[in-house]
Amino acid sequence: MPVAHEPARGCTPGGFCRSIGESSAQSTLEILDFLPESVAHGRFEVHSDFMNDSGPGGGGYFWCLRHNRVESGDDVCPAQYRLGPYPSADDATRALETVEKRNAAWDAEDARWTGEES
Repeated sequence: MPVAHEPARGCTPGGFCRSIGESSAQSTLEILDFLPESVAHGRFEVHSDFMNDSGPGGGGYFWCLRHNRVESGDDVCPAQYRLGPYPSADDATRALETVEKRNAAWDAEDARWTGEES
């Protein structure tokens, strides 16, 4: 004969459980019903000028890894071939130098973190 099991402490019979430290005054089911209607169908205001830019390049200057040149506006390669955006063409020209500096700093931090630094 099957034995009925009690739900775990803090869980509903349906299997919804509260987080540790969560108030028992409000059940998980009540929390899940916090937004009874979807908000994903509406349009939201954009808070970033970068996100507002239109066109293939999305604004700014890019360093093209395929052509080794600065690209901007409608004359840009696909995203997988470019670095950026950068605020100026001069910054985009130094993109590989910037990448090398950041990689060196991250490698040093990784070595410090794992105790491998000398």
